Amino acid sequence: MHNRWVSGKQMALTVTRMDRYGNRVPRREGLAPLHGHGTGPGPVTCELLELGNGACELRYTGTVAGVYSLVGRCRLTPGFRS
Repeated sequence: MHNRWVSGKQMALTVTRMDRYGNRVPRREGLAPLHGHGTGPGPVTCELLELGNGACELRYTGTVAGVYSLVGRCRLTPGFRS
């Protein structure tokens, strides 16, 4: 996702976990955790907020105005199979 935003303003990306049949999967022990990462003209922080319904919100904050590339990823654990 590429977007422009103002320094210090939060930008949110909502991700919904689903199984292969399209059913929401709530966060629980053993699931691969999600994390966010961003690159751009300045440092980016990302806060993860579990919404409790299988969805979570990744809240990004940039320190410098400009164009950033934001990513939400599933951090796979060894032995995990999709």
